[in-house]
Amino acid sequence: TIYGHQMAEGAMAVAAAPFFSTAPFRSDIDSSAFLQSFSSKGGIPILFDQNGNRLSSPIQRQKPEVTGTDAVDNTFFGNFQGENGDIPDSALGGIDPDSDPNFAGTSAAAPNVAAIAALIRQARQGLSPESVYDRLESTAVDIQARRAIESGELVLEQIGAGVDPWSGHGFVRADRAVPAPTGVQI
Repeated sequence: TIYGHQMAEGAMAVAAAPFFSTAPFRSDIDSSAFLQSFSSKGGIPILFDQNGNRLSSPIQRQKPEVTGTDAVDNTFFGNFQGENGDIPDSALGGIDPDSDPNFAGTSAAAPNVAAIAALIRQARQGLSPESVYDRLESTAVDIQARRAIESGELVLEQIGAGVDPWSGHGFVRADRAVPAPTGVQI
């Protein structure tokens, strides 16, 4: 469940979708992704102000706002069962043949979305943070299913179309979110 600093008014909470559950790796996915089974659901109301006083009416914030890619390679650490935290080749049919460790979780997805936000700011240097958030949200691709564990088995659970408390506005894709740079001459 999303709570704490991810619920802050100016913060963008990010859900997680593994790279191997995205369109380039799965023929049964359009241009989106399947959400991770452990990705937190939003929707918890804020009942108290910063001084601990009960609010007269709860505050509902749409969290998470977007979904980013996780389970990607890094050079630091991993959390999979393979050698050095890498995804074993046999686990995904050889789609991760390198030995680099893979890091999963919203803690891995958030920096990927932040990197796309940085590319947006580089392409449009005058954009405000709110405008960058809007671009990430408005170009995201809807996610309609999440990976779930039922009786020890991995299954797909439908989460519905549109903005939802599981994936927010959807899966952030850099090719859609990052505008062509202005003022560049080639």
